[in-house]
Amino acid sequence: MLPSEKAERWVRRVGYAALIFIALYIVIWVVRFIGGIYDRAVEQREPPPEGEAPIVEPAR
Repeated sequence: MLPSEKAERWVRRVGYAALIFIALYIVIWVVRFIGGIYDRAVEQREPPPEGEAPIVEPAR
């Protein structure tokens, strides 16, 4: 195997590793972005504590 073939193989491995890390970063970023939007949407759907009516038990 020629030295240039070894160098090419090494550069290709480093490139594939970099692509994998970039793809992993994008996936993690998208999950966190969607998770934040989901949390805010769920929080907005909950009634505020001062808007809830007090629970009154019926007299016996």
